[in-house]
Amino acid sequence: MNPVSNFQASLFNLNEGHEKIERLYFQFLNHPDSGETYYLEPSLIDISHYMILEVVSFLDEYHIYFVQTKIGKRAAPIEKEYIQRIKDLHVVLRPILKTIYRWKGIESYRDNFVAHTNRIGFTSNSLIIAGQEPYDAPRKFWEFQLLRDLIHIMFGIISQEFKMELIDAHFAANTRKNVLNPLKDNSKVEDELQNMIEEYHQECTQQGKEYTLNVPQVDFPSLNQMLNKMVEFNHPLLHVHSLIRKDYNGIVSKTKDEIKKEMKQRKKGTP
Repeated sequence: MNPVSNFQASLFNLNEGHEKIERLYFQFLNHPDSGETYYLEPSLIDISHYMILEVVSFLDEYHIYFVQTKIGKRAAPIEKEYIQRIKDLHVVLRPILKTIYRWKGIESYRDNFVAHTNRIGFTSNSLIIAGQEPYDAPRKFWEFQLLRDLIHIMFGIISQEFKMELIDAHFAANTRKNVLNPLKDNSKVEDELQNMIEEYHQECTQQGKEYTLNVPQVDFPSLNQMLNKMVEFNHPLLHVHSLIRKDYNGIVSKTKDEIKKEMKQRKKGTP
Protein backbone atom coordinates (compact mmCIF):
# COMPACT_ATOMS: atom_id res chain seq x y z
CA MET A 1 0.00 0.00 0.00
CA ASN A 2 1.55 3.27 -1.17
CA PRO A 3 1.18 6.42 0.93
CA VAL A 4 -0.92 9.31 -0.41
CA SER A 5 1.34 11.91 -1.97
CA ASN A 6 0.88 15.65 -1.37
CA PHE A 7 -0.31 16.04 -4.96
CA GLN A 8 -2.83 13.21 -4.59
CA ALA A 9 -4.11 14.63 -1.32
CA SER A 10 -4.78 18.04 -2.86
CA LEU A 11 -6.34 16.59 -6.01
CA PHE A 12 -8.56 14.39 -3.85
CA ASN A 13 -9.64 17.36 -1.73
CA LEU A 14 -10.44 19.46 -4.80
CA ASN A 15 -12.70 16.69 -6.02
CA GLU A 16 -14.37 16.37 -2.61
CA GLY A 17 -14.92 20.13 -2.46
CA HIS A 18 -16.38 20.19 -5.95
CA GLU A 19 -18.82 17.40 -5.10
CA LYS A 20 -19.99 19.22 -1.97
CA ILE A 21 -20.66 22.36 -3.98
CA GLU A 22 -22.59 20.32 -6.54
CA ARG A 23 -24.77 18.70 -3.86
CA LEU A 24 -25.49 22.02 -2.21
CA TYR A 25 -26.26 23.68 -5.51
CA PHE A 26 -28.77 21.06 -6.61
CA GLN A 27 -30.37 21.07 -3.16
CA PHE A 28 -30.60 24.83 -3.58
CA LEU A 29 -31.90 24.59 -7.14
CA ASN A 30 -34.49 21.87 -6.55
CA HIS A 31 -36.11 23.49 -3.53
CA PRO A 32 -39.72 24.50 -4.29
CA ASP A 33 -38.98 28.06 -3.21
CA SER A 34 -35.78 28.51 -5.18
CA GLY A 35 -35.48 30.99 -8.01
CA GLU A 36 -35.56 34.76 -7.86
CA THR A 37 -37.40 34.72 -4.53
CA TYR A 38 -35.10 32.24 -2.76
CA TYR A 39 -34.34 34.81 -0.06
CA LEU A 40 -37.89 34.42 1.29
CA GLU A 41 -36.96 30.92 2.52
CA PRO A 42 -34.49 31.07 5.46
CA SER A 43 -33.20 27.53 4.86
CA LEU A 44 -32.17 28.50 1.33
CA ILE A 45 -30.29 31.49 2.67
CA ASP A 46 -28.40 29.04 4.89
CA ILE A 47 -27.64 26.82 1.89
CA SER A 48 -26.38 29.80 -0.11
CA HIS A 49 -24.07 30.70 2.79
CA TYR A 50 -22.84 27.11 2.97
CA MET A 51 -22.17 27.21 -0.77
CA ILE A 52 -19.98 30.27 -0.32
CA LEU A 53 -18.16 28.59 2.55
CA GLU A 54 -17.41 25.52 0.41
CA VAL A 55 -16.45 27.58 -2.64
CA VAL A 56 -13.89 29.56 -0.67
CA SER A 57 -12.58 26.34 0.91
CA PHE A 58 -12.20 24.94 -2.61
CA LEU A 59 -10.28 28.05 -3.67
CA ASP A 60 -8.09 27.85 -0.55
CA GLU A 61 -7.23 24.25 -1.39
CA TYR A 62 -6.38 25.26 -4.94
CA HIS A 63 -4.24 28.30 -4.09
CA ILE A 64 -2.51 27.06 -0.92
CA TYR A 65 -2.04 23.34 -1.45
CA PHE A 66 -2.34 22.69 -5.20
CA VAL A 67 -0.84 25.67 -7.02
CA GLN A 68 0.80 27.01 -3.86
CA THR A 69 0.52 30.64 -4.90
CA LYS A 70 -0.59 31.59 -1.38
CA ILE A 71 1.34 31.04 1.80
CA GLY A 72 -0.02 28.26 3.95
CA LYS A 73 1.93 27.21 7.03
CA ARG A 74 0.62 23.65 6.82
CA ALA A 75 0.96 23.24 3.08
CA ALA A 76 3.29 20.38 2.16
CA PRO A 77 5.18 20.90 -1.12
CA ILE A 78 3.80 19.30 -4.26
CA GLU A 79 6.06 16.63 -5.76
CA LYS A 80 8.39 18.00 -8.42
CA GLU A 81 7.07 15.88 -11.29
CA TYR A 82 3.71 17.73 -11.17
CA ILE A 83 4.87 21.29 -10.63
CA GLN A 84 5.25 22.38 -14.27
CA ARG A 85 1.96 20.84 -15.34
CA ILE A 86 0.20 22.60 -12.49
CA LYS A 87 1.83 25.91 -13.41
CA ASP A 88 0.77 25.55 -17.04
CA LEU A 89 -2.75 24.62 -15.99
CA HIS A 90 -2.90 27.61 -13.67
CA VAL A 91 -2.26 29.93 -16.61
CA VAL A 92 -5.21 28.35 -18.44
CA LEU A 93 -7.45 28.71 -15.39
CA ARG A 94 -6.58 32.35 -14.67
CA PRO A 95 -9.48 33.82 -16.72
CA ILE A 96 -11.93 31.64 -14.78
CA LEU A 97 -10.38 32.56 -11.44
CA LYS A 98 -10.44 36.22 -12.42
CA THR A 99 -14.17 35.93 -13.08
CA ILE A 100 -14.75 34.13 -9.77
CA TYR A 101 -13.01 36.98 -8.01
CA ARG A 102 -15.35 39.49 -9.63
CA TRP A 103 -16.79 39.18 -6.12
CA LYS A 104 -13.82 40.81 -4.42
CA GLY A 105 -15.12 40.31 -0.90
CA ILE A 106 -16.15 36.67 -1.15
CA GLU A 107 -13.31 35.45 1.08
CA SER A 108 -13.93 38.10 3.76
CA TYR A 109 -17.64 37.32 3.56
CA ARG A 110 -16.88 33.65 4.26
CA ASP A 111 -14.38 34.41 7.02
CA ASN A 112 -16.47 36.92 8.92
CA PHE A 113 -20.16 36.85 8.14
CA VAL A 114 -20.59 33.14 7.31
CA ALA A 115 -17.94 31.18 9.22
CA HIS A 116 -17.93 33.43 12.30
CA THR A 117 -21.60 34.30 12.26
CA ASN A 118 -22.30 38.03 12.20
CA ARG A 119 -18.78 39.06 13.17
CA ILE A 120 -16.38 41.37 11.36
CA GLY A 121 -12.97 41.17 12.99
CA PHE A 122 -12.43 40.81 16.73
CA THR A 123 -13.11 44.28 18.12
CA SER A 124 -15.75 45.06 20.72
CA ASN A 125 -17.92 46.61 18.01
CA SER A 126 -17.64 43.72 15.56
CA LEU A 127 -21.33 42.79 15.30
CA ILE A 128 -22.71 42.89 11.76
CA ILE A 129 -26.04 41.63 10.47
CA ALA A 130 -27.63 40.88 7.11
CA GLY A 131 -28.43 44.04 5.22
CA GLN A 132 -25.57 45.87 6.96
CA GLU A 133 -22.55 43.78 5.99
CA PRO A 134 -20.54 45.49 3.24
CA TYR A 135 -18.96 42.56 1.39
CA ASP A 136 -18.82 42.21 -2.36
CA ALA A 137 -20.26 38.68 -2.50
CA PRO A 138 -23.00 36.82 -4.42
CA ARG A 139 -26.49 38.10 -3.60
CA LYS A 140 -28.79 37.28 -6.47
CA PHE A 141 -29.96 33.85 -7.46
CA TRP A 142 -28.28 33.99 -10.87
CA GLU A 143 -25.00 34.92 -9.16
CA PHE A 144 -25.04 31.63 -7.26
CA GLN A 145 -25.77 29.86 -10.53
CA LEU A 146 -22.79 31.59 -12.12
CA LEU A 147 -20.52 30.89 -9.15
CA ARG A 148 -21.38 27.19 -9.22
CA ASP A 149 -20.89 27.00 -12.98
CA LEU A 150 -17.45 28.61 -12.77
CA ILE A 151 -16.28 26.16 -10.09
CA HIS A 152 -17.81 23.29 -12.07
CA ILE A 153 -15.94 24.29 -15.24
CA MET A 154 -12.73 24.93 -13.32
CA PHE A 155 -12.70 21.50 -11.74
CA GLY A 156 -13.73 19.92 -15.03
CA ILE A 157 -10.56 21.27 -16.60
CA ILE A 158 -8.44 20.15 -13.65
CA SER A 159 -9.90 16.63 -13.79
CA GLN A 160 -9.35 16.46 -17.54
CA GLU A 161 -5.70 17.46 -17.22
CA PHE A 162 -5.15 14.97 -14.40
CA LYS A 163 -7.64 12.28 -15.41
CA MET A 164 -5.56 9.23 -14.52
CA GLU A 165 -3.98 10.96 -11.56
CA LEU A 166 -7.43 11.64 -10.10
CA ILE A 167 -8.24 7.94 -10.31
CA ASP A 168 -4.94 7.15 -8.61
CA ALA A 169 -5.67 9.76 -5.93
CA HIS A 170 -9.05 8.19 -5.17
CA PHE A 171 -7.53 4.73 -5.06
CA ALA A 172 -4.66 5.84 -2.81
CA ALA A 173 -6.97 7.70 -0.43
CA ASN A 174 -9.64 5.02 -0.20
CA THR A 175 -7.27 2.06 0.20
CA ARG A 176 -5.41 3.42 3.18
CA LYS A 177 -5.44 1.25 6.27
CA ASN A 178 -8.86 1.43 7.87
CA VAL A 179 -9.00 2.87 11.35
CA LEU A 180 -12.27 2.45 13.19
CA ASN A 181 -13.81 5.69 14.33
CA PRO A 182 -13.79 5.87 18.13
CA LEU A 183 -17.27 5.31 19.51
CA LYS A 184 -18.27 7.17 22.64
CA ASP A 185 -19.14 4.90 25.56
CA ASN A 186 -22.77 5.82 26.20
CA SER A 187 -23.52 3.06 28.67
CA LYS A 188 -23.66 5.57 31.54
CA VAL A 189 -25.31 8.46 29.71
CA GLU A 190 -28.36 8.33 32.02
CA ASP A 191 -26.09 8.81 35.03
CA GLU A 192 -24.33 11.70 33.26
CA LEU A 193 -27.62 13.39 32.53
CA GLN A 194 -28.89 12.88 36.06
CA ASN A 195 -25.73 14.46 37.48
CA MET A 196 -26.09 17.35 35.03
CA ILE A 197 -29.72 17.92 36.02
CA GLU A 198 -28.91 17.84 39.75
CA GLU A 199 -26.05 20.31 39.26
CA TYR A 200 -28.33 22.56 37.18
CA HIS A 201 -31.05 22.62 39.85
CA GLN A 202 -28.46 23.18 42.57
CA GLU A 203 -27.04 26.22 40.79
CA CYS A 204 -30.50 27.64 40.17
CA THR A 205 -31.44 27.17 43.85
CA GLN A 206 -28.26 28.85 45.06
CA GLN A 207 -28.95 31.85 42.86
CA GLY A 208 -32.64 31.92 43.69
CA LYS A 209 -33.64 31.59 40.04
CA GLU A 210 -36.26 29.54 38.32
CA TYR A 211 -36.26 29.54 34.54
CA THR A 212 -39.17 28.93 32.22
CA LEU A 213 -39.13 27.49 28.75
CA ASN A 214 -40.99 28.32 25.56
CA VAL A 215 -40.79 24.88 23.96
CA PRO A 216 -42.85 21.70 24.42
CA GLN A 217 -41.49 18.53 25.95
CA VAL A 218 -37.98 17.68 24.82
CA ASP A 219 -37.30 14.50 22.87
CA PHE A 220 -34.86 12.90 25.28
CA PRO A 221 -36.95 11.50 28.18
CA SER A 222 -34.39 12.12 30.92
CA LEU A 223 -34.24 15.83 30.13
CA ASN A 224 -37.92 16.23 30.90
CA GLN A 225 -36.84 16.46 34.52
CA MET A 226 -35.51 19.92 33.74
CA LEU A 227 -38.95 21.01 32.59
CA ASN A 228 -40.96 19.95 35.62
CA LYS A 229 -40.86 23.40 37.19
CA MET A 230 -41.02 25.24 33.92
CA VAL A 231 -44.21 26.89 32.80
CA GLU A 232 -44.77 28.14 29.31
CA PHE A 233 -43.06 31.44 28.74
CA ASN A 234 -43.09 33.38 25.51
CA HIS A 235 -40.35 35.88 25.03
CA PRO A 236 -41.57 39.17 23.58
CA LEU A 237 -39.33 38.68 20.56
CA LEU A 238 -41.23 35.53 19.64
CA HIS A 239 -44.39 37.54 19.10
CA VAL A 240 -42.65 39.79 16.58
CA HIS A 241 -40.46 37.11 15.02
CA SER A 242 -42.48 37.06 11.83
CA LEU A 243 -42.23 40.81 11.58
CA ILE A 244 -38.49 40.65 12.16
CA ARG A 245 -38.14 38.03 9.43
CA LYS A 246 -40.30 40.09 7.10
CA ASP A 247 -38.18 43.17 7.75
CA TYR A 248 -35.00 41.11 7.31
CA ASN A 249 -36.23 39.87 3.96
CA GLY A 250 -37.11 43.39 2.98
CA ILE A 251 -33.58 44.53 3.70
CA VAL A 252 -31.76 41.86 1.73
CA SER A 253 -34.25 41.39 -1.08
CA LYS A 254 -35.76 43.41 -3.86
CA THR A 255 -39.27 44.55 -4.65
CA LYS A 256 -41.50 42.53 -6.94
CA ASP A 257 -41.15 45.17 -9.63
CA GLU A 258 -37.35 44.89 -9.46
CA ILE A 259 -37.60 41.11 -9.72
CA LYS A 260 -39.80 41.34 -12.80
CA LYS A 261 -37.45 43.88 -14.33
CA GLU A 262 -34.43 41.65 -13.70
CA MET A 263 -36.16 38.59 -15.14
CA LYS A 264 -37.00 40.53 -18.30
CA GLN A 265 -33.36 41.61 -18.56
CA ARG A 266 -32.21 38.02 -18.14
CA LYS A 267 -34.50 36.91 -20.97
CA LYS A 268 -32.88 39.57 -23.13
CA GLY A 269 -29.45 38.24 -22.15
CA THR A 270 -28.44 41.08 -19.81
CA PRO A 271 -28.28 39.79 -16.19
